[in-house]
Amino acid sequence: MTKYRVFLTTSEYQRGILHDVISEEALFSKVASGEIPREAVVVEDQLFTGRICKASELTGCPLSPPKQASADPTAVFLNPESLTKSIKDSREPIATNHTPMKQRNPIAVLFLPFFTFGIYGLVWTVKTKNEMNQRGAKIPTAWLLIIPLANIYWMWVYGTGVALVTKGAHSALGSFCLRIFLGPIGSAITQNEFNKVGAG
Repeated sequence: MTKYRVFLTTSEYQRGILHDVISEEALFSKVASGEIPREAVVVEDQLFTGRICKASELTGCPLSPPKQASADPTAVFLNPESLTKSIKDSREPIATNHTPMKQRNPIAVLFLPFFTFGIYGLVWTVKTKNEMNQRGAKIPTAWLLIIPLANIYWMWVYGTGVALVTKGAHSALGSFCLRIFLGPIGSAITQNEFNKVGAG
């Protein structure tokens, strides 16, 4: 069953203040009853891809109540086929003004790991993970990096966070391959993308 992470306002989404994680059915019900505002930000809880949109877009409830409300609260919902197509086909993120990622010199990110025996690389990874989580990513604890196989999974989830923060400019697969095969070089390239987010 698809679940959704709910942020009551765009501001709370930007700061990573999660209100609830609920099922699709519960989301529809709470939006219809007014418990969750129509302008709330909802994120489809999927590992590889997850749509980010307003609650009104997902459920079919308009941002402003209709002039003549229907007696049947389910009348404002999209039919199942339209909803499924909307979730699968739409990849347009909502317009948000994320707090910029911290600006760092990509050259420093490239060379400092060699001078610190890899310590800087670990610190950079953990710090950028925390910054992305504050912007809606769901990257687990960095302790998974020291566990075989789990560290590969962690690097993939880290890549999904990069894709979220850069709004798709840097893909999850691209980030994953850069970190796995190029090490500090990949980190420097990723930091350059983070700096573009900050500059924008």
